[in-house]
Amino acid sequence: MYGNIKARDIMTTRLVTLRPSDDIYQGLQALLAHRISGAPVVTEAGIFLGVFNEKSCMNVVIDDQYHGVSNTQVNTFMFTDVRTITPETSLIDIAMLFHSEPLRRLPVLEDGKLVGLVSRRDVLRAVDTTLKKAGIRRKGKSIAPMPYYSALIDPLDNDRQA
Repeated sequence: MYGNIKARDIMTTRLVTLRPSDDIYQGLQALLAHRISGAPVVTEAGIFLGVFNEKSCMNVVIDDQYHGVSNTQVNTFMFTDVRTITPETSLIDIAMLFHSEPLRRLPVLEDGKLVGLVSRRDVLRAVDTTLKKAGIRRKGKSIAPMPYYSALIDPLDNDRQA
């Protein structure tokens, strides 16, 4: 049902971004002003470097309290080990990433450049839109799930195992 939906179809492209040299307090204010939990950090050329988010801000608070913040640039506190996807990543692969990892957003990169962002809410909107287009309105009823491979094998059937 969702097989043809790709990241490019659901990603947000109007993004609040930060530069690595931005002041951390400007970054914090940007998150608050735009009511977002994180923002991608990019170079002037749009190359993705990492994410500055609410957790980054908690690190700022703690460092400032106990050590005093000596470097107040976003690049000091941004997270660089960030899971990313491409515009061709399928909706189901995106949903599986959100399910298996504690992610709120996935930057969408093309040749290292940030082209968009997919959030958990973007996935939910795509599902809702797909169900509405298919005319599926099930109140209190679940939609037929895709079976897991393990569900296709009878665990008590020893002849098929090993």
